[in-house]
Amino acid sequence: MFIYSAVLTAKPGQGQPASAQIMQAREILEGVTGRPTNAWMAVTGQPVGTFAISVRVDTVADLIDGQAKIGASSEYAELGRTSGEIWMAPAATSYQRVIGASSGDQAGSVISMTTATISGSFSDAISFGTEVMEHICSTTSNEGMLMLSEAPTIGQLTWVFSSESAEASSESDAQLQDDATYLAMYDRAADLFVPGGTQRSMAVRLG
Repeated sequence: MFIYSAVLTAKPGQGQPASAQIMQAREILEGVTGRPTNAWMAVTGQPVGTFAISVRVDTVADLIDGQAKIGASSEYAELGRTSGEIWMAPAATSYQRVIGASSGDQAGSVISMTTATISGSFSDAISFGTEVMEHICSTTSNEGMLMLSEAPTIGQLTWVFSSESAEASSESDAQLQDDATYLAMYDRAADLFVPGGTQRSMAVRLG
C-alpha cells in the first residue's frame, strides 16, 4: 500500500476559502477515483494556512489510473479555475510506501508525523522504525503507521500516529515523556539518521 499526498499553502487572508476548497476537492476526488480520501489542516510544523489531501493506493497503476480519472473530471477542472486566487503555488506531492501499520484506522482526528532521513543501513533503520512504532502503539492509545519515501526524496522514514481527539493526543504525548524506553530510543537513532534532519508536524482531519 502507498500514500499519495498533495500539500498546499493558502495565500494570506485566504484561509477560509482554502478550507472550503480543500473539502470540495476531497469530495470530488473520492467520488471520481472511488478511493478513501482525507483532507487535513496543519497545526504545527508547516507554514500557517497549509492544507493537504491524502489518498491510499495499492499500486503505481492505481495512482496513474486515479490521476487520469481526475484529469477527465469537468467538476474538478471547474474547481481549479479559482485555485490561483487562493493558493500560493501548485501542490507539492509525495508518494510513500507503507511498510508497517498497527491494526486500527490510521485516519483519526489528529495526526502527528515525524520524518527522518536515513544515514546508515536501510534495514537497520526500518527495523528500528518498526520497533518505535510498535512501542508507541502499545504504550499509548495511538494507531501508527511507518512509511518509506518513494518520491520526491528517497531514503526518508515517516512515522504517523493517529489519535481520536486532541485530548487523546495530549495524553499520549504525556505518557511518552515519562517513558524511559521511548526516551532511550533517541540515543539509538543517532547512528541511523542524519543529525538535525528530523522534522515533526501535526495536523487535524477536516474530512
